[in-house]
Amino acid sequence: MMREGMVSVVIPTKNSARSLTRCLRCANSQTFPEVETVVVDGGSTDQTRTIAERLSNGVFNLRAERSAARNYGASRARGSYL
Repeated sequence: MMREGMVSVVIPTKNSARSLTRCLRCANSQTFPEVETVVVDGGSTDQTRTIAERLSNGVFNLRAERSAARNYGASRARGSYL
């Protein structure tokens, strides 16, 4: 269900443990009143999922093939802005 005024940030990722912490902190620190962060994991074998769960300020951990990750994340986003 789309939520009017919410911004959805879709982050497709695979084996991005080194950069995901910084990326999520940046997304979660936006000044827009309501921000949803959608993390779509393309089958990581590193600590990507653990990091996404730890920084779970509205983070959804979804799994999808890497080539479809962005589109899948966008389809699951609830914000009226993407």
